Amino acid sequence: MTQQATPRAVALITGVLLALATAVGNGQKLSPSDVAAKMTGTWKLNRELSPSVGAPGRGRAGGAGRGAPAFAVSGTGATLAGQRGGGGGRGGGGGGGDSAMPGDLPPDVVAAQAAIRDLQQVADVMTIKATADSISFADPRGERTFAIDNKKATIESNGAKVEVKTRWDKLAVHQEFATAQTRLVRAWETDDEGHVVLKVRVESMTMTSKEVKAVYDRQ
Repeated sequence: MTQQATPRAVALITGVLLALATAVGNGQKLSPSDVAAKMTGTWKLNRELSPSVGAPGRGRAGGAGRGAPAFAVSGTGATLAGQRGGGGGRGGGGGGGDSAMPGDLPPDVVAAQAAIRDLQQVADVMTIKATADSISFADPRGERTFAIDNKKATIESNGAKVEVKTRWDKLAVHQEFATAQTRLVRAWETDDEGHVVLKVRVESMTMTSKEVKAVYDRQ
């Protein structure tokens, strides 16, 4: 005859199982240092997994269909366009969401738009060096390092001053680049397949782009 477990024994076994489950769950949680280590390395853009990225040499609009978020291609990589309604005129699309022609704008505004376009560049190959406290990105244009402290800093891009804040948002590195007219939001994270994933959107007083992403393979 099989002897049934007493209520005390059942409670003891249940407690042990819960403790084991908690320990396993805690062991699977990543810290910012863990994510930084996974991000560190050289990465190449996976165009098959990045449908919003245009192929090189496809002209001004490169990538998705009319009116859709797209990465328009430039010489050093791909520029995130993504604004609703596209970017008409001679500006080449993908700037700060302003419809005025460059000749109609003050020089500082034109410089700020060019700075945002530069920060939208998505290189085909890049190197990331990351810790829990800082992150740097190196590509053919050079290298930029950001402190991950959620404090406002200033960088210079194409002759314009751009304010930037970088912080951990759960297990993603969240960056906000701001000029007087436009804000560029970037998020860097890793996925379960070992990719680095970049998510980007652009905001201004007149528009907010859809979020698009670029996926990178480790080299």
